[in-house]
Amino acid sequence: MVFAPIYNATDEANQFQIESETVNYSNSNDVVDVNNASDLIRGKYTLLHSGDDQFFGTSFDSPGWDNIANGNRGNDYLEGRLNSRDYLRGGKDNDKIYGNTGGNDMLFGDFGEDVVAGSDWGSNIIRGGKGDDTLLGGNKRDLLVGDFGTDTMKGGAGSDFFVLRTDTSSNTGLSNLTPNAAEADRITDFAANDYLVITGVDSSFDVNLVWNNGDYLVEVITEGGPQYAGIIESPGFFPNQEQILIGQTASDILAAADGNAQAFTQDPNLLNSFGV
Repeated sequence: MVFAPIYNATDEANQFQIESETVNYSNSNDVVDVNNASDLIRGKYTLLHSGDDQFFGTSFDSPGWDNIANGNRGNDYLEGRLNSRDYLRGGKDNDKIYGNTGGNDMLFGDFGEDVVAGSDWGSNIIRGGKGDDTLLGGNKRDLLVGDFGTDTMKGGAGSDFFVLRTDTSSNTGLSNLTPNAAEADRITDFAANDYLVITGVDSSFDVNLVWNNGDYLVEVITEGGPQYAGIIESPGFFPNQEQILIGQTASDILAAADGNAQAFTQDPNLLNSFGV
């Protein structure tokens, strides 16, 4: 991929303004690399605006968040660096977000058709938000939440959580159940050490796995009849009962991914605390 010339965060041409703990950039197409920036910039909340922006984080590895950025409007590219811990949000439009090599990252696509990839060797929380997103895990345990839309999720190596949103969001009133299986989230690499997390369901009798041309459809029985929460693509592993998490455990796992960045940065082992 070829990028435009990079402005360091100290370059006046990039028109940034520091207000308390927030660094605001201009409405043009900014390219921001904070790796060599002073402590004045590093670890601050970087708010990009309405251009098609590119953000490259620092490789500095501190006890807290090293890179915090929001792409806001525009088709943005946000990337951490090496083993830094990254809290990156795409904002509106179609964004690409990458955690880079290591660090336990929290990555949100937000609105639009986003591609969100966790760090290769960290444990990541990866969320799509609204829109048809592609979520990619790394080589350790990742928590992938497609949220709302027809999403494609690939966990990679490690024991991963795939969250299927059958609950009704208190913020949007949306549920990601659909009567049309073709519109359900797709899991491309479900393995023997992975888990299906089905929120909004309290009884295992309400969940069926239906064979369909080599795939498994995740069917949920509702008051209005059967609906679909997801598809485990062939040749995905058939989940046993212990790999289908519902009820309070499912709610706790979703809550861990529900935007509490402070809790995740203080407890890097959060994703191993659900008893599975």
